[in-house]
Amino acid sequence: MDLEIEGNMTKGVLALLPLAYWIKEKHQGGFGVSTNVICLKAKEIAQISGMQEGKFRASKSWCYRFVEQHGLSIRRRTTKAQKLLKDYEDKLISFQWFIIGRRKQHDCELRHIGNADQTPLTFDIVTNITVEEKGVKSVLVLAMGHDKDRFTVMLACPRDGTKLPPYGGMTGIIQPLDVCINKPFKDRFRVKWQEWMITGETTLPASGCTRIADLNVICG
Repeated sequence: MDLEIEGNMTKGVLALLPLAYWIKEKHQGGFGVSTNVICLKAKEIAQISGMQEGKFRASKSWCYRFVEQHGLSIRRRTTKAQKLLKDYEDKLISFQWFIIGRRKQHDCELRHIGNADQTPLTFDIVTNITVEEKGVKSVLVLAMGHDKDRFTVMLACPRDGTKLPPYGGMTGIIQPLDVCINKPFKDRFRVKWQEWMITGETTLPASGCTRIADLNVICG
């Protein structure tokens, strides 16, 4: 009985060896591989290898063990690997001339052209660094209990360097939409995209840029 169990385990490990090579291949191509993607791909390989359905679940705990056994680790993205277009300099110059033309057309002064961005903030900004006695294992910082309550502020600065007053107060209007519609859609979108990364067309076209997924596939 022990020999049978050991044989089944060895067969399962060998059957999933292509998964480790597939992960390395994706890394070399600059693609991110999440634990969800690994589980989906593992189920696909298991089905192709003839494993009985229900014998292999590809759970998160299994995924963590698989990652550790193959010398991998779960890391946060440090750089965004994005390949620039071959004609990006021409496009940049073209955009600059477009802005210059619009400015002359509408008689817009340079000081009226600015840059704006939105940034999320919390009502309870808790510091992550504090002074504490040496040797203390647990460092506690008092919070007001509103560190999860967020609001969005629009910051803008014209070309002359003037800092415009922050504009905010839209959280109460957009939050119900974000909770009821945006978040479920983004969660579903993420799952669809991960499935497409495994089974979809990810080859490089003639332009050299990564082919995008079809909207009907990931938004359907």
